[in-house]
Parts: sequence; C-alpha cells; structure tokens
Amino acid sequence: MTDNAANAAAVAIGGGTLILIYVVWFVMQCVADWRILSKAGRPGWHSLIPVLNSYAEYDICWQGWWGIAFIACSLLSGVFGQNASVAGTVVDELLGFAAFVIHILQSSRLAKAFGKGTGFAVCLVLFGPIARLVLGLGDSRYGIEYPERAVRLPGQRGPRRHHRPG
Repeated sequence: MTDNAANAAAVAIGGGTLILIYVVWFVMQCVADWRILSKAGRPGWHSLIPVLNSYAEYDICWQGWWGIAFIACSLLSGVFGQNASVAGTVVDELLGFAAFVIHILQSSRLAKAFGKGTGFAVCLVLFGPIARLVLGLGDSRYGIEYPERAVRLPGQRGPRRHHRPG
C-alpha cells in the first residue's frame, strides 16, 4: 500500500467517524429539544423546524414577542453583516449584541421555568447543548417558576393553560 493510499484511508476513516459523531450529536439535540417542548405542552415536532423551534422555545418562556425579537435581530444581523459599509457593520454588531442579551435573559427564564437556578442558566449560556440534554432528558418539570404558563397534559396534575386572547 502506498503512502497516498494509506493517507486517503486514514482521512476517510477519520472523516467518517466525525460525520457519525456529528449525526449522533444532532439526533441527541433534536431529542432533547423535542422533550423540552413536550414537557412544556407544545408539540415536539416544532423542534425540527428551524425558525419555529426558536419561536416555540421563546414562547414557553416569554409568551411570544421576545422570540420574534430574537429571530429578527439574528436575521437582520446577518443581512447587515453582508454590508461592507461602516454603518452596516455597526448595525450588525448592535443587532448581534441585542440577540445575545435576549438569549442570556431567555436562558435564565428557561432555567427558572424548569425549576433550575442561576448556575444552570449560566450553563445554558456557556454549554447550551449539554445543558439542554440535561434539561430535556432529565427529570425536571416545566411550570415550576411560571405555573400560569404551564400546560397540563393528559394524565398530569397541575394547572391548565389559560387561553390567550388574540
């Protein structure tokens, strides 16, 4: 076997291993997000649709418009990031910062909604995917801090979700 063939085989094995790890990690994140939304009484399949998953997660913490604000800041930041002017760069940075602040506040509210403290909120910000696995696959329950937003699923005890006007 030549050196080129050995190198190609090593690259193929390494690349295949990385792809397999990524796919497993992605599936685990989908399951965790599905469980987080299911625990909050939302359809779990919302976690599979890119913009809807962000809105649904923000909705269980904020009840609506903050999710739209985060999505708008993120999308507009990408639009202004393509602009080569100084003003476009400044707007891009401000929108990115606003999205980051909203994300920090949302992480704190998500932790509280599942009965977790400030330390877990910091973990959600710094180590989001791992903390989300703990939140989704662990024994935490939704509606502890914000019981008025909790949805009672069939067979569960707790408050019913009140219908929001509008």
